[in-house]
Amino acid sequence: MVITTDSYGASMLKALVDPDLDLSHVHTDGALSATVSVEGEYQGRHVNLMISDSGSAARFTFDDLAEDDIKALEKCGLVALLNLNHNSAGVEFAFDLFSTLKRKDLISFIDTGDPSARPNMIQSLVTHVLKKDLVDIIGVNENEVCWCAWALDNRNEEWRENISNPNRWIDAAKHLSLETGIRVDLHTPQFAATIEEDVVTAVPTFDVVPKISLGAGDTWNAGNIYGTLLTLEHVDRLAFANAAAALYVSSSKTRHASLDEIITFLKRKPCLSQGRKVT
Repeated sequence: MVITTDSYGASMLKALVDPDLDLSHVHTDGALSATVSVEGEYQGRHVNLMISDSGSAARFTFDDLAEDDIKALEKCGLVALLNLNHNSAGVEFAFDLFSTLKRKDLISFIDTGDPSARPNMIQSLVTHVLKKDLVDIIGVNENEVCWCAWALDNRNEEWRENISNPNRWIDAAKHLSLETGIRVDLHTPQFAATIEEDVVTAVPTFDVVPKISLGAGDTWNAGNIYGTLLTLEHVDRLAFANAAAALYVSSSKTRHASLDEIITFLKRKPCLSQGRKVT
């Protein structure tokens, strides 16, 4: 884990994460990032409004990485660059990072974060990174994939107009994959899917009562990355990631489930959002 924060952020991180997690690459000479989430119901959906101060993450560049950071990243099987929308130099960082680390046996993963407030960022990312054969997998929700399709299609407003239209989300993901060659891992309230050009594997989400939405996408990404590293079949990986997210959003204490808890949940054959049981 390579992140930038201050000493207070580092101390909170140490108190909250697994003690076995390597925190030696946490930079403490920056500023703490903070987010306030206001959650509620909108048109029958549990939604959240986030108010964020990105701290030093707003200006973290490839040059801020220490030599030890790069050496550690070079040894990884997968390198994920997350929440790019918070970083004003995010596109340059992504290009420099993945250009430096590019090798056949390393998986490069990117998560844009919500680009709604930074349309020029997503346009630049598409042009200078996603279309340059630097990224293997992109993790997106329905909002993010439509923004990517918008940028790829000469800012065609039809894509943004369909952010709330589930019937167009797969189309947007196909467009993104076909234009870039990247595997698109899409997570939505109704289903998750892996799209490789025009080949789609989709799995419904689980029928749970959500108590929180902030962090659901991050939890899904974590489960998806874990399944990718285990080389699970697409269907199994998507179901695993869906289970991780379902247990998190339905937790009264907003707690992430352990691996054993996810496996137990899946063994119980929980109901899917379409009313069927897992087989």
